[in-house]
Amino acid sequence: MRTLVMVMVALVWAAVPCDADVFILRDGRQIEGSVARTTSDGRVTITMKTGVRTHHVSEFAPETVEEHFPDKQFAPAGGKVLRRSKPRDRIDLSGSERKTLWGMAIVGLGLFVIGLIWLTVAAFAESPTWGIAFILSGGSAELAFIILHWKRARAPFLTQVFGLVLLVSAIVLLVRGGGWGSVLPWRGSA
Repeated sequence: MRTLVMVMVALVWAAVPCDADVFILRDGRQIEGSVARTTSDGRVTITMKTGVRTHHVSEFAPETVEEHFPDKQFAPAGGKVLRRSKPRDRIDLSGSERKTLWGMAIVGLGLFVIGLIWLTVAAFAESPTWGIAFILSGGSAELAFIILHWKRARAPFLTQVFGLVLLVSAIVLLVRGGGWGSVLPWRGSA
């Protein structure tokens, strides 16, 4: 059960975006932070752990501008307006496709839990010591059991892996199809 909690925490940690983005400058340096504000003349204020810095959009590498400011219009010093019209990679999902993806996520979670229970039962079937260690170790005994008793652990382990792949794939497709609001309603649409 502890493994399930650890995996769920890891999934939530991986799925929820952190506040910091990475901005690459033309000279190759990287800045980690979040955009505080942009102005029409091309100034971008970035909040970082170490403080706040303002850069002009022309200081950023082209791929950074396309990724972080696709729909913004900036007027550089020369007065000519730069327009980034490349849309973000989104997929259009119909209602039935969204329901199918939610079903895929639920089936993936179910397979993961079934694999976890099955693996725990296999550990107890090997010996009560393995079973108790499996429950109390928080992951290390699970890994050791899978390696040392591969024939017995293969099917439940692969069931877990398949369930995890289904779950993560469904979440990624849901996010690409409707933003975080379609997966985590309290976050609003991204």
